Amino acid sequence: MSTLTMKASGVPVGGYEAEFVEWEQSVHEQFGDRIGFRFRVIGGAHDGTETTRFTGAKLSPKSALAKVLSGLAGQKIEVGDSVDPDKFVGKRYMVVVEETESGATRVESILPTAG
Repeated sequence: MSTLTMKASGVPVGGYEAEFVEWEQSVHEQFGDRIGFRFRVIGGAHDGTETTRFTGAKLSPKSALAKVLSGLAGQKIEVGDSVDPDKFVGKRYMVVVEETESGATRVESILPTAG
């Protein structure tokens, strides 16, 4: 019988240059309306690997969605602002990936880069 080797999915904890690939709306059975943001790592040992961040769909000043959109826009999103995530697709960012309580990893912070 062959042996099986566990492999990690996604990227490990750390900072990466990444391209914002797409966003999508979905409904999660437990958490309700969600928005997912997908990034593709550029360069290094994890080149081409994708990492994500899912948030609730409600945009409010202290929501995770506001934090993600502020990172994509490169400025704080204020009450009354409207944001179209499509205008950031293809742009490069520095993303910080952190571990969640469950041991999975996700994008925690997004910062625009000069490139």
